[in-house]
Amino acid sequence: MTSILRRPALLALFALCAPGLACNGDDGASGTTTAASDTMTGTQTTEDATTDSATETTTSTTSTTSTTADTDTDTDTDTDTGVIPVPCDEGNLPQEGDPCAEEGQFCGPPCEDPCAFCNILACSGGQWTNLEVFPEECLSCDDVCPAVLEAKCGNGPPDQAACVSGCQDAQDACGLIYNKMLSCIGGAPTFECTDDDRPVVIGCEAEFDDLYQCL
Repeated sequence: MTSILRRPALLALFALCAPGLACNGDDGASGTTTAASDTMTGTQTTEDATTDSATETTTSTTSTTSTTADTDTDTDTDTDTGVIPVPCDEGNLPQEGDPCAEEGQFCGPPCEDPCAFCNILACSGGQWTNLEVFPEECLSCDDVCPAVLEAKCGNGPPDQAACVSGCQDAQDACGLIYNKMLSCIGGAPTFECTDDDRPVVIGCEAEFDDLYQCL
């Protein structure tokens, strides 16, 4: 009797456990839910990684494009605003207003005659500018002869008329050499006599030697 009562109880117990295949049926459902959750999480992580990669690629491309554009702009600006200076060439002088590179540079004829005006070009403010060079103080024959006569040199002129005539002849014959002598003696010269008794101004011996050789 006891055995019969226990068997239905066992059957009832199996019946209660059968739907989950085990008495811990909740564990099976939890495992399934966890697996699905893990799958969804992995998918979301992959999508996030793909999105981050795409964002980094876009950012890198934008940065490269911006840098390239800036470089191109700078190069164009330097090229467009560049000014080519005109060099000094005495055979082909620059025109006034032409750009120049070396501030303070002079360009033009040598201006050898100190008693004559001379026009040259000067680099000023980045442009070639006309510059007129004024002559030095050069005495006329009428003005220099009284100082020559005061020295009373034996081989010098005897009087004012002879001195002026000889002075004019020297100007015509020696030109630049004579003018260099005038430039050297200045506006108030003091003459002395050389060893061969010719008029000379101390400090200008070389200029007088050139003049006497020319005569």
